[in-house]
Amino acid sequence: MPEVRPLPQDHDLEREILGSCMMQPEAESALLSRVDVTDFAIDAHRVVAKTLQVMSGNGEPLDPTAVVSRLRERKLLERVGGARYVAEVLGATPAVAPSRMGRYLFRLRDLAKRRALIAVARDLEAEAYQDDVDATATDVADGAQSKIQRIVGRGSKDTFHHLRESVRELFVQIEAEEKARQEDKLARPSTGLVDLDKVIGGLFRGQLVIVAARPSMGKTALALNMASAVSRASTKPRQAVHVISAETTHTRIAGRVVATEARMEAGKVMRGALQRQQWSDLTVTAQWAQGLPISVDDRSAPTLQQIRASIRRAQAEHRRVDESGNVTQELGVVFVDYLQLASNPIKGGNREQEVGAIAYGLHAMAKDFDVALVALSQLNRGVESRQDKRPQLSDLRESGNIEQAADVILGLYREEYYNPDEPLAAGLAEVLVLKAKEGARGAVKVKFTPQWMRFANLAKDEDE
Repeated sequence: MPEVRPLPQDHDLEREILGSCMMQPEAESALLSRVDVTDFAIDAHRVVAKTLQVMSGNGEPLDPTAVVSRLRERKLLERVGGARYVAEVLGATPAVAPSRMGRYLFRLRDLAKRRALIAVARDLEAEAYQDDVDATATDVADGAQSKIQRIVGRGSKDTFHHLRESVRELFVQIEAEEKARQEDKLARPSTGLVDLDKVIGGLFRGQLVIVAARPSMGKTALALNMASAVSRASTKPRQAVHVISAETTHTRIAGRVVATEARMEAGKVMRGALQRQQWSDLTVTAQWAQGLPISVDDRSAPTLQQIRASIRRAQAEHRRVDESGNVTQELGVVFVDYLQLASNPIKGGNREQEVGAIAYGLHAMAKDFDVALVALSQLNRGVESRQDKRPQLSDLRESGNIEQAADVILGLYREEYYNPDEPLAAGLAEVLVLKAKEGARGAVKVKFTPQWMRFANLAKDEDE
């Protein structure tokens, strides 16, 4: 028989955490309020931890005598080993320095995650052996991956903050903003369009940005232009980009990025219809583009779970750390093309509720992964029936919840598309800021070169 290995656990660590909570008032706030009782491997320790949390919530003192009395009242004292075991826990507990309490909590959670991962691995093996015609190998793998992502993501970010800490962090951010302003830069990833950055302030981490337009307006081109601008900027740390494209394959995404940067028609590039000099120029641009920290996931109709798993993988693969432990590259912006192609079935719900759930889910991911998340969105056909076809918030297709979930909503409009004979509209586009929590509303005019699918600043002609 194969050797049965004990699950990862640390009895002494668990005892020290519980003993500290009963002996040190600072441990009660630093540890007890942040402990999940399921993180304890020993049943007796889970019972004691739950009892301590209940007593603390009621404002009761956590002295050993009171704890033993409460356990006896709940008929749980014998389950934990009696009054003698509680005394042993206290007697074996060294004083834990406040500076080390965070490490104790991290170690406790890490061991719990390891046990959960082992359970998932065992379930995966059992499910893989089952010959279920209704569940493919991909379904089994996706289910396991979803469970793994929930395990490793749990408790990774502390959401409890004292105002004094928040104010200190705020002033660090303000100082960084001031320094960047003096250097005529942004303290966050740029859209690549200077005038748009002036209105919305760039791409803020933790925010959901919606780029909405009718088909053929160039919203995918705008997103890829932003992606190139973010990835090639000389920021510290360097900002990487992840593109989740439900509509276009990864090779076509690469083709559009290279063609735009080389100032060539994407169609000709994909067909190989180039002259000798163009081939030479394209090769140089392609070699340069390979160094951009951009990744692409081209899964069709991804679910929210699959999008979350994809972002987590991109976050891990793009992260770079130097020998001193300083982060030199990290995931900064995620693009989803486009929102209505994602799926999130809701039992008994309609399409509007589904799209709304997707929008709120993407906003949660922007916060959880601390990235700017830019999602493209279709507009409904009502735009076409108006004389002024510039996008409005009411044009967002299938869900008013998108407006509520988004921090920034940009509408894309090209007069040239509707009136090709209008000379003043040639080569121009408008990015309409329909909503901006951290900025102002308004319209920004930019240059658009349709054959290259390239957006550029009007103030500085980048295409010459």
